[in-house]
Amino acid sequence: MNNHIGLDKIAKKFGMNITLGECSSATIGGVQEKHRNTPVPVKDATLDVTASPALPPLWACTPAWNYPHYDSTNHTYTRTDFLHLITKWPSSHKLVTSTVDVGLQGRHPFSHSFGAAIGSANISDNYGLEDELVLETIFEALLEREATFQFREKTDSNIRAITLIRNEGAYISITVDADGKPRWKMNLGRTKGSSWLSLVSTVFNLSRLDALATLAKIVGMDFYNLSRLSSDLHTAESSGTFQQPEENIPEILHLPGLPGGTTCAELMDTTYIYGNAGQVIGAILRYRLNEHDFCLPATVGRCVLCMGKYKPTAHFFNQHLMDKYPFAPIIFCQDMRTALALQRILDTPHGYTPDKVIVTAHLGSDLSVLPWSYLHGHNVVFVPAPNQACMAMIKQYKDYIIGAQAKSFRVYSGFLLHTPPNGDLKKPVESVSETEAELLNCSVIINDIERPSWLIQQVIKQAISYDGFREWGQNLGIFKKAKWQRINEVGAASNCLSLFQPRSAPASPQPTDITDVTTGQIFVPGGITLLHGLKDSGKSITCIAAAKAILTGAPLFKTISGGEPGKILYLDSETPQDLLTARLDQFGLVGEIDNRLFLLSKFDHKATGYAFSITDSLFRDNVEKMLSELGCRYLVLDNLTSLMADGGLYQAQTVSQLFNWIEHLARQGVGVIIVSHTLDDSNAGTAASKARGSQEFSIRAHTEIVLIRSTEILQQQLGSKTVQRAAAQDGLTVGICFKVCKAACVLQKKNIWLHLPLGASKWELLAITGADGTEIELAQNVSKSEYDLTIQADTLSEESRPEISIFPDTLSADEKTIYDMALAAGNVKTADITRKLNCSDRKARNLTKGLEEKGLLEPDDGKGSQQGYRIKHCSDRTQ
Repeated sequence: MNNHIGLDKIAKKFGMNITLGECSSATIGGVQEKHRNTPVPVKDATLDVTASPALPPLWACTPAWNYPHYDSTNHTYTRTDFLHLITKWPSSHKLVTSTVDVGLQGRHPFSHSFGAAIGSANISDNYGLEDELVLETIFEALLEREATFQFREKTDSNIRAITLIRNEGAYISITVDADGKPRWKMNLGRTKGSSWLSLVSTVFNLSRLDALATLAKIVGMDFYNLSRLSSDLHTAESSGTFQQPEENIPEILHLPGLPGGTTCAELMDTTYIYGNAGQVIGAILRYRLNEHDFCLPATVGRCVLCMGKYKPTAHFFNQHLMDKYPFAPIIFCQDMRTALALQRILDTPHGYTPDKVIVTAHLGSDLSVLPWSYLHGHNVVFVPAPNQACMAMIKQYKDYIIGAQAKSFRVYSGFLLHTPPNGDLKKPVESVSETEAELLNCSVIINDIERPSWLIQQVIKQAISYDGFREWGQNLGIFKKAKWQRINEVGAASNCLSLFQPRSAPASPQPTDITDVTTGQIFVPGGITLLHGLKDSGKSITCIAAAKAILTGAPLFKTISGGEPGKILYLDSETPQDLLTARLDQFGLVGEIDNRLFLLSKFDHKATGYAFSITDSLFRDNVEKMLSELGCRYLVLDNLTSLMADGGLYQAQTVSQLFNWIEHLARQGVGVIIVSHTLDDSNAGTAASKARGSQEFSIRAHTEIVLIRSTEILQQQLGSKTVQRAAAQDGLTVGICFKVCKAACVLQKKNIWLHLPLGASKWELLAITGADGTEIELAQNVSKSEYDLTIQADTLSEESRPEISIFPDTLSADEKTIYDMALAAGNVKTADITRKLNCSDRKARNLTKGLEEKGLLEPDDGKGSQQGYRIKHCSDRTQ
């Protein structure tokens, strides 16, 4: 009894009520909960979190000497004890920054073709990871990692206490695997899971996002710490300590919640931010997910370098060098990944020192929190990111940099690309404007530069003033011009004629053989393709087959070479859903739905404010919005008759309005494919057929295709004998007659005769005939393998010729590339591999080690990134 009185005094000192009675549990904070022998299922329990008072953390109000471990069987809790930890996920994470001062000319100054050519990796994530879905998934992975750590290492953690809830049927048992994944059960195994997030969601009856916010509060992390930077200094920076922090940075982030593709983000490199005392005060982490790089900030807290736990301070890359070398020019990259790539090539050769040039960049789009004073007295050359919104921020950068009393501020009027683009930018790119062609032509791929010092000299030499850059952007149509400039231009234009100026990029040459034609020359991005035929001629099936070739870049009809893949928005107004699904399945396109193929069906139209008709302006506006948001390069209108109001095909005003809209889409690089019916007259079913409705459709079309069906083939004995025999069989036999094809005139007046067996997805090429019906023999294309071993082996002596029994079938694409490099040059270095494959040193070493183990390569000379490998001779492998 005396012990009880003493314990009661101690409890009151700490603001606690302890009641001992028949229950075997203690009461904490005045809440008493008896143990029950029969648990109540969680699904029958409810928890009201709307009006509960906030409580302090349990461990904060419990004396450590009287509360040794959470996992003690003498300490159990109710869910009500943890209401203060329950948090709602905020409705928006977007940070509102200051307004952009340089206006853009139009909403979408860069076309989809431009973005596809330069690569989405270069035009997105310029200030860090922009995709909030991916960022939330990364945050979830970090929370799971931290929760496992606290459960294992901290006996007084909230995450450990939650596992001791014993009320309303919430009896929890939990174990943690060697890989850190928790395995928990409730209600004697009737409810189970394998993540901390699912445990929190189940125990507190929360949605996934609210459970994410609650788990973050439980382990002491904040989602904003991954993206929002602050001007506040951290202990490591303000104390001036020389103690180097430990690192708690995951090399692999498992992201199972993402749709499709690779679900692991790999850490490519860690770039440290140093304080003036030489201590590490932060880092820039470059991760790679699905071949796209993105950067995240890491922060030092309690002498540990980590991310997500502390509010990150805004730093400049290489800021410790700016005060040390006050006269060095600064290359200021708007994209951190560009700065890191530029620094990597500068560090490769010998002779680079920071007094010659300093490369810098920053994370985050809030410029107000950055330490601009580091730029004081420096000559600054700004390198913009290849993104129109980023380019429009140039005035903000100029104001901050000049405000920091930099010696000068100039801008490089071009792009430096940290990731290789999708093709050769020096060659003509279809459906880009003259402005975009100029921008692509002056873009520089950093990894292709062999002399980094030359690149730095060119960037500094070609930089222009802010006013010059703004005028350059206005002349190219990127930036808006001032009102007085527009007025003067209108006045001048009203009295002057404009002379034609050829495009800066040469046009694509006309193919001289059918086998040289590509799908992009038939279905021209930014052009109009008209495809028409009589009823049952196979219009929709032919169009779906063409769509597959456009989506995948595969050859079309076994004769037309594949072009650059592109997304399609497909409007179908006459095929029932079941039949449409069956046709898509027949051609293997069901998996492309909502991936690269986006369908709008008249039979699934739920909008009540407008009709499913391209003569309805609201419908057109919504279609245009979807094209832009989905990044589609093509719009398919199937079928024109049912997509227009009654009689609209023949009404001049309606047709004129439709073409105004189509030409507007064409200026944005969208190719429009129109499917229509053939006019049923004496020429129907022949090459002389005309499309139903206004002749404007044929006049405006860049490509006009007429489909000839089996009926006419048999009645008029069209095509060869093989074609006629196929037309008498089951399946679809069709003649593809190219009435007009402006981008590939070699196709005009020619017929490709095809047969598609019932249920098949691959066409049988029957014949190709000219205007006079004569059959045309195609030249056979003999394509050699990418790795022609016979030719390669000739460069080696008979003695040194490699055994190729395991090559290339058992090698990966990257291993083949490395082997090919060594075979061509005699040897290959690790640094060469990282540049060629755009990968980390660790991956390059793993690949060469694998080739060494397979007996194909052997070490040559050098160390580290200069380690060389050469082809291993047959005699060496057989010893």
